[in-house]
Amino acid sequence: MIEVFLILENEHNIEHHQFNSSEELEKYLTTIKQKEYCRKNILFYIDNELNYEMSKIYKNRYLA
Repeated sequence: MIEVFLILENEHNIEHHQFNSSEELEKYLTTIKQKEYCRKNILFYIDNELNYEMSKIYKNRYLA
């Protein structure tokens, strides 16, 4: 099972979003203005284990 978590933080709050595929993540990212967030992170889990390498790849790909 794959889960992707997107964490977005601005001056006022922190948002957590969970996706079951990278396609869902990509679709969501097209609906927001990333520049409004001072911190952004993606955590990629495979079978309930955090995969640091995939998290790094996804962060570089989608939040660069």
